[in-house]
Amino acid sequence: MTIPRQIELAGIVITVEFDPTLLQKKGMIGEARYAEQKIFIDPTVAGRDTTEEAYFHELVHFILFIMNEDGLRNNEKYVDIFAHFLYQAVKSGNSRRKLDDD
Repeated sequence: MTIPRQIELAGIVITVEFDPTLLQKKGMIGEARYAEQKIFIDPTVAGRDTTEEAYFHELVHFILFIMNEDGLRNNEKYVDIFAHFLYQAVKSGNSRRKLDDD
């Protein structure tokens, strides 16, 4: 899958940027910056799957932020598990067939 450069959630445009210094500077692979409406991902520290999962992790943070679910948004275990399931569903969906196929 390809990590998009930009997404829209509930009418809010969120930009996705790669920052190869994020782990070095902040000790993390991904970061959601709500006020800036940006997701930052460090693509240099992990394999493709982990990098894509980091994107979904930050996406879940943003979804919960927009939903005003601060308790869930700050629950890293919940966010991580939700992101793993979402990533798996999207990634495995590439092999799906059209509804009119038999």
